[in-house]
Amino acid sequence: MFQKGDKTSSEEMSAVFQLGFVTDDERALEKLFGVEESSRISDECLSLMATRIATVFASLGEFPSIRYHAAKSLDPATVTTFRELIPTKLAAGVLDCLLKLPGFPQKETCELLVLDRSIDQIAPLMHEWTYDAMCHDLLNIEGNKYMHEVSVPSKTGGLPEKKEVLLEDHDPVWLELRDAHIAEASERLHEKMTRFMSKNKAAQIYQHSRDGGELSTRDLQKMVQALPQYNEQTEKLSIHADIAAKLNRLVGELGLKELGQLEQDLVFGDAGTDEVLNYLGTKPDVTRENKLRLLMIYAAIYPEKIKDHHVIKLMELARLPTDDMNAVHNMRLLEGSFDARRTYTGIFSVFNKVGINRSLKCFS
Repeated sequence: MFQKGDKTSSEEMSAVFQLGFVTDDERALEKLFGVEESSRISDECLSLMATRIATVFASLGEFPSIRYHAAKSLDPATVTTFRELIPTKLAAGVLDCLLKLPGFPQKETCELLVLDRSIDQIAPLMHEWTYDAMCHDLLNIEGNKYMHEVSVPSKTGGLPEKKEVLLEDHDPVWLELRDAHIAEASERLHEKMTRFMSKNKAAQIYQHSRDGGELSTRDLQKMVQALPQYNEQTEKLSIHADIAAKLNRLVGELGLKELGQLEQDLVFGDAGTDEVLNYLGTKPDVTRENKLRLLMIYAAIYPEKIKDHHVIKLMELARLPTDDMNAVHNMRLLEGSFDARRTYTGIFSVFNKVGINRSLKCFS
């Protein structure tokens, strides 16, 4: 994520824009943190990432001051692992690429913060309750494409017809609701629908006709005049009302309120092995995915118990296939790397070329 702010001296104004980029390597986590360590594969992965990240900055005309979690190797009294060197290597690689660009201005204009997954193992596993996160977690959405089912009797004889909807910034309703808690999003949708029905002439006339009233010629004229705006607004609202209803239904069917509470209690230290055992023992209908996510959260929080007899009991209750249990065990590969180096920090700056060159030699 690249973020840049600009403040002017004459006005108290700050303009911020955000752009998201990915290095497009779906197996990067496996290559860098996998069971089988391979310096060649890992170095190739980091080199490709560094080149692509540097390309983004070069395209934007930005030269970053690069901050990262330094490896313990900076302390000569300790021994470090390759995994702990990942942020340092990536930071060095990005800077090396930028320094090699002929004529590229070496004046720092922004900051790049380099982190790896060990800094936060749990966030991708927990159920998040914002409208955006729940849509992507619970619904069949590819990228930002959602298939909305619409009933069109004249075309399909009453069967639902699927229509592709883009959930993006051009949709004002999505833009307003995406970061809201699902409960708040549902309330806002209800309020927007109520307000729209009270102000839109076509909506009022349509509702009047549904209540048994007869439409006059003047009513029809007003309705036709309001129809273009009515159709566009009702379509947006009805799509999101349908999505919110599906999300709320799935929350109930999957028992996510109780599961979400247990996840949060684990993270905050208010629950432990006993609570997870009780949950798995009393909730036989929990989906395979949710059991896997719960046990991976447990393994991330209590890595020292990964071979404890309690964990064996958890696995028996979960009844997960071997591949899933391997995923739980593999959480240990991320364990400890952040705690072990959290007191170490580093910065690669254009004004610190001696340190940069020394670091690059270590990685060559």
